[in-house]
Amino acid sequence: MTTEVSGSDLGVARMAVRYPERAAVICDGCPTLSFRELDRRANQLARVLRAHGLGQGDHVVLLCSNRPEFIEVATAALQCGVVLSPVNWHLAPDDVAYVVANCGARGFIAEGRFAGAARHAARENADRLQLCLSIGEPVAGFADYDHALAAQSSAALEAPAQGGLMFYTSGTTGRPKGVRQLAEAIQFEPFIRHFAVLYDYQSARGDAVLAAGPLYHGGSMIMCAVVALSCGVTTVLLPRWDSEECLRLIERHRISQAFLVPTMFHRLLALPEPVRRGYDLASLRLILHGGAPTPIEDKRAMIEWLGPILTEVYGATEGFSMSITSGEWLQKPGSVGRPQPGSVRILAGDAAPLPAGEVGTIYAKPAGDFEYFNDAAKTAAGRQGEFVTVGDLGFLDEDGYLFVTGRSAELILCGGSNVYPAEIDAALLAHPAVLDAATFGVPDAEWGEVVHALVIPAPGQPGDQALRRDLLVHCQARLGSLRSPRDIEFVDTLPRNDAGKLLRVQLRDRYREHRLR
Repeated sequence: MTTEVSGSDLGVARMAVRYPERAAVICDGCPTLSFRELDRRANQLARVLRAHGLGQGDHVVLLCSNRPEFIEVATAALQCGVVLSPVNWHLAPDDVAYVVANCGARGFIAEGRFAGAARHAARENADRLQLCLSIGEPVAGFADYDHALAAQSSAALEAPAQGGLMFYTSGTTGRPKGVRQLAEAIQFEPFIRHFAVLYDYQSARGDAVLAAGPLYHGGSMIMCAVVALSCGVTTVLLPRWDSEECLRLIERHRISQAFLVPTMFHRLLALPEPVRRGYDLASLRLILHGGAPTPIEDKRAMIEWLGPILTEVYGATEGFSMSITSGEWLQKPGSVGRPQPGSVRILAGDAAPLPAGEVGTIYAKPAGDFEYFNDAAKTAAGRQGEFVTVGDLGFLDEDGYLFVTGRSAELILCGGSNVYPAEIDAALLAHPAVLDAATFGVPDAEWGEVVHALVIPAPGQPGDQALRRDLLVHCQARLGSLRSPRDIEFVDTLPRNDAGKLLRVQLRDRYREHRLR
């Protein structure tokens, strides 16, 4: 893959000179932002931040859904020296307040639809915050975002300074953790050039990328906002997930690249065949996906539908990653890639290395050093020398390919055997009557724990005893008796974060608390 964008041409400000009238950000229901307009509004916001005393290294928290202002804030931060932390807007108010406090934010920008969480976080951090801005609907105690920008010049900044991003992990347990890379300076242009080649961004060809997932997620923001816009590639925002709307946007805007998560695959495949085949998706060249394990049946079906254009990325905010193309994956179904020799270890509970084929904790060597911001204990807890773990379990096969089986906090211990719920989820999702599924361990006097399943039936499928029997037989045939659910409950919703990760521990603990009452 090649790209014609050189290092000296990178960045939104430079794209505003090169492609001033080209659409930079498209979001249905909002005015389209050209590169010139995006650059001007980012300059205005940068001046607002500086007018309130925010400068190099100061932290700003952003609580915002997928809308053009999100891109404006990120663009401003990266050119005026501040460090931006986008926060998951699904978090409870206390967790939002924690993020603002943890990073020592001096600025807080929040969308009006999250007014309750925004007010709470601002009150809890009132002694430090120098600036609070509200996007869209008003928030008590916050200045209006558009009014603040209108009072500032849109001319190029006199002294631009490279800012940064500090993402908070979307982990499924505990408080969010801010991941701070410890390199003295991120080399912005080499970083952009590397990913521009990886994603095959071709600005002269008029590429457009679809941000289908939330921009507060690192993968979505880096691919769809930071890198794409720095290369002159249009970003199209999907404000909230809708399977058919996703296809409509791909066809309408001739999307060439997209970032999706596995739950989106399952929802797309659940659309009736005439609907899926009714859209022209020929413009797609790359679908990057990650964030959670992908059921083998779903990924194979996506490749059969769209061709070998899927590239899976496995990694973490902590600074390690690997990828696998469709061609490789078809040779090693279920793998997340072949890491560089010596960069991944599989360790037992006593930290002893495990041989090929044996499941243990995955430890990877990050590209650079990092810390969990203001939490030395958590930073040290996940380390084994140069290697770190985020709690994932898996194995390396004899050819060095990595397979992820689940997370250590989710492991089910049944009759002394390890049972991995992600494998059972995948078996349930392979049934055509299942839209979504979650399995976890529940206490059992004889076995210690047994598998309990929650299932969302596909549209038009009744959640009745007949379907329950059918699913149990289906699982027995695929998994055997030990790993099959002992019981299945039908539900309307399951808690997933927008990276596609199932909040399994939350479900398990909620179920156990209910049983104890």
